[in-house]
Amino acid sequence: MRCLAIAQRWVGVGGRAFLFTAAVSEDLRRRYVAEGVDVLIMPALNADHDDAARTAEMASLVNASWVVVDGYQFGSEYQERMRAHGCSLLFIDDYGHARQYFADIVVNQNISANELIYERRSAETRLLIGSKYVLLRKEFRRWDSWKRAFPEIARKILITMGGGDPLNVTEKVVSALKQLRVSLVEVRVIVGHCNQHRSTIERSLASSQFAGELCSDVAAMPELMAWADLAMTAGGSTTLETAFMGLPTIAIVTAENQRQVADCMHAKGTLVNLGWHETVSMQDIASALSSVIDNRKLRADMSAKGRALVDGLGTHRVVSEMMGSALTLRNIEATDADFLFLWANDSDVRKASFNSNPINPEEHRKWFCSKLRDSECLFFIAHEPAGKPVGQVRFDCSDGVAEVDVSVAREYRRKGFGCAIVSNGIKRLQKFRKIGCVRAYVKIDNERSIKTFLQAGFVNKGTARMYGCEAVRMEWRADDR
Repeated sequence: MRCLAIAQRWVGVGGRAFLFTAAVSEDLRRRYVAEGVDVLIMPALNADHDDAARTAEMASLVNASWVVVDGYQFGSEYQERMRAHGCSLLFIDDYGHARQYFADIVVNQNISANELIYERRSAETRLLIGSKYVLLRKEFRRWDSWKRAFPEIARKILITMGGGDPLNVTEKVVSALKQLRVSLVEVRVIVGHCNQHRSTIERSLASSQFAGELCSDVAAMPELMAWADLAMTAGGSTTLETAFMGLPTIAIVTAENQRQVADCMHAKGTLVNLGWHETVSMQDIASALSSVIDNRKLRADMSAKGRALVDGLGTHRVVSEMMGSALTLRNIEATDADFLFLWANDSDVRKASFNSNPINPEEHRKWFCSKLRDSECLFFIAHEPAGKPVGQVRFDCSDGVAEVDVSVAREYRRKGFGCAIVSNGIKRLQKFRKIGCVRAYVKIDNERSIKTFLQAGFVNKGTARMYGCEAVRMEWRADDR
């Protein structure tokens, strides 16, 4: 699902994606194909040796700019071999299972992630860690402005313990629900195609006093999370999805790699963690459910803290980092004046500007020459590998604060380059200036630009008046990194 999230975004900005795998169900294959992703099946091979060579060979055949790897079987040697083959490698990780890290980018979306886990990494490895980088699929993004209601009693309960759930924790939760005294409870239970306990769960639901429904191979997960008042889940990445959806959650840890995540999210108040599944009794589950079902304030607090933790832009940020690695920033030159004039007079750029009038060529040349001479102005052009200019970013500095302006060439818009250019520009800026704050002012109705700055790590600081227009003030602070 995390690879699917990246593939969706990559295809969405005009790229082509392939799923290269040794094991995929027919349902999952169809889902990838429906997203415009080619599915390539390979024989199961030794992960570190043959698999790395075969993957690198396939990446070369399809001219892949990145290889994204997700799986605990892929360790240090695998990464090292992939890099030796010349592949740009993004490695999705959960708890630092590899002895050493050689990937270009390591993504750990968990709230428990920290740099100490990755002390043994290559000097070139970039870390994208924490809930800013939660890899949500595109279907979740449609719910970013949705507002959840909180009934006095939570009667709609969603149960999801993972696609396979080999330990059948699902049936344990369903049995615990039978001990509840709350009437008119509705329950929806999600099971995956590889769940071996489906018939047992169905029988347990049939013998219960509440209305129960079994949902299999669910694609519309956000809709189910929106329907529910409360979720019972395993302690893994599903809890990050429920956090984004503002769905109050009770978690049970079903795998070792979930322990830290569930503990940290419990400490943050986004869920109730019941702990390790073997030590949790049905009475413990029923008691926790009862205490949360009747507590509207607790559910509202959990929901608000979850939404604050996961903003839903993580996949965009990760893909922008991937795209940004291919961009080169250079200082502006006198010969850039003409195409910058054309960019500045683009109809969409004028509409987004506080002064929407067309720019006079002579005014532009005077302004451009003044920026060339201004020692407090850092002005960069972003180029793609082939050398074609993609966009510009400008920083006007004063007293440790820089005001940023960015624009993207028309043919590169809506592809995630805005975030990549801003992020790369800030990195370049920090090499030349000691800047504690970067500030942007955006017209209040320019939702696309506001989203770009949020992706780049800026925070909405409210509104201000700029040149007679209402604007959103966005800020990036070095102390928050």
